[in-house]
Amino acid sequence: MNTEQQFRLPRLISDGMVLRQGRTANIWGYASPGERIAVRFLGENTETVTGIDGKWIARLYDLKPGGPYEMLITCESEEEIRLKDILIGEVWVCSGQSNMELPISRVADRYPQVREDEGNTNIRVFKINEKYSFHGPLKELESGHWQAAAKSTIMDFSAVAYFFAQYLYEAASIPVGIINASLGGSPAQAWMSEEMLEDFLVYKEDITACKNDDFITAQLSRNETLSEEWCNYLEGQDEGLGREGQPWYHPQLRDEDWQEITLPGFFAEAGLKDFTGSLWFRKKIYLSEDTEGKQATLLLGTIVDSDEVYINGILVGSTPYQYPPRKYTVPEGILRAGENTLTVRVVCDTGNGRFTPGKRYALITEREEISLEGLWKYRVGGVCGKRPETIFISWKPTGLYNGMLAPCLDYTITGALWYQGESNTGSPDNYQELFQKLIGGWRRNWKQGDFPFLFVQLPNFSIDIPAGDMGWQKIREAQRQALKLPNTAMVVSIDLGEDNDIHPTKKKEIAYRLSLCARALTGLEELEYSGPQVMEAVLKGEEIVLTFSHAQAGMVTQSGSLNPGNFLIAGKNKQYQKAEAVISGNQVILRWQISKGETMVQRPEYVRYAYSGSTEEALLYNREGLPASPFEVKIKQNDR
Repeated sequence: MNTEQQFRLPRLISDGMVLRQGRTANIWGYASPGERIAVRFLGENTETVTGIDGKWIARLYDLKPGGPYEMLITCESEEEIRLKDILIGEVWVCSGQSNMELPISRVADRYPQVREDEGNTNIRVFKINEKYSFHGPLKELESGHWQAAAKSTIMDFSAVAYFFAQYLYEAASIPVGIINASLGGSPAQAWMSEEMLEDFLVYKEDITACKNDDFITAQLSRNETLSEEWCNYLEGQDEGLGREGQPWYHPQLRDEDWQEITLPGFFAEAGLKDFTGSLWFRKKIYLSEDTEGKQATLLLGTIVDSDEVYINGILVGSTPYQYPPRKYTVPEGILRAGENTLTVRVVCDTGNGRFTPGKRYALITEREEISLEGLWKYRVGGVCGKRPETIFISWKPTGLYNGMLAPCLDYTITGALWYQGESNTGSPDNYQELFQKLIGGWRRNWKQGDFPFLFVQLPNFSIDIPAGDMGWQKIREAQRQALKLPNTAMVVSIDLGEDNDIHPTKKKEIAYRLSLCARALTGLEELEYSGPQVMEAVLKGEEIVLTFSHAQAGMVTQSGSLNPGNFLIAGKNKQYQKAEAVISGNQVILRWQISKGETMVQRPEYVRYAYSGSTEEALLYNREGLPASPFEVKIKQNDR
């Protein structure tokens, strides 16, 4: 068998890379078996021999932060590869779903100064493109390259990852490399190997099915066919598209017979509960003469599910799914002095249509901002059944681990950042074991010991959570339980979310808290990096005493008071009731009384804190300004 290979390097080992400072950093590549390889770096020569599988690996020791440097790699055949612009510093893998993937461009309105950010060449990012594999771990990445943070690049960087790198650099003044392996919508099991999932029978069927290429091809074909058929049917039903008359986005269309609706709001509130199909909305806007023909910005919050937006009959923007903010530029030459007609065609896929309340709806010109809230007119365009569910192959168990993470396992890292959980809220009961298996599996396969694993607990959120659904809370509790593993830290974000948006924009604050965890767990600084974590709850007479770690200096609410809300107690029947709370040092005292009524707790056995999707009551913080984690714990029965 001919085992000769071209002398080459993987994509991660390339110009612009950041090598991990410290004891060891791996350099690897491919050549013919038995071929000797020499790596010359910082005046040192490291030699190794290619194995029978055609892979070689060299280990560089005791690297000090700095750069840029060059590296020369040669083989016996006298071929050579010269790498340039290499830095030495810290390297973090960032993974998870859309809140990790969310780019700077999506949060730039919250942090406008980032638009003027010139970047920092000491921060480098390697973004791994979406890739799945169900035939075992891939050896190499198919695409990607290291990019320095520059004004021309940072808008596409993960907001959490970039701000995290900024904070680390500010704290230590050493280069930071980010390997971003994240994908919107991905559940935890997609980022785990088959070995990590061997105890989870629920995933066996999918794992087996996805090894069949014909199955994958059939699913992808099904997605395309069903989606196309659904869209074609709706377009055929939609009277507003004007196939037999004037289209409904035409500015001269008579709409006296259209119904009125108040927006923003849920369409169900207008008698359109469970509606699927297309709806057309129209609103008249009146502008001054000096606005005529000028460019403007149109803000339409977020819309469920997709939209096409017209002003005076001209399409100015569209969005194919519910999550992105609707921010459209109105080009010059469209707006008129006096009356203007705004028309929005909304396609409702699943029966939960809305213009999301609490968002900003306005037309912004040079001189004024016109609110678009209030009365609109609407009419049903076409009706059809629910859109067929799309099966996302990339989200299947093992797919992303094999395709995006496994090719990185030889790269020496400092630690990992994880922001995920939303896509597991539908089946939360196994997440505690699943998440801990993920952490342990990554550490085992990276072969770098218990490297720091930092993760973000799910934030406050409520708009899409059905009444009585506890998935969000259960995932939070499962995440908290992962702190039992060594060298882990969790960012509590219950005060940083948005009740009406699964993609909150306060990513800089998330990144700052992650940077505190990183600085503490890597030994860079001695500092408080976590909010209060409950250690125990003990029943003492008519009081329940909760003791917290990470609260040495005491605790307060965000307003500075000593009376936090959000505490609930329950007896063995788990029927929870509110409990009054008062802070005392690193403890919270809950007062309860034996009640004669049937609705009160007879003897408390459980306590919850902030155990809801979202809350308006006072939250608990330590004196360093970090919030306590939501929790559910069993009360120790000790009446003494």
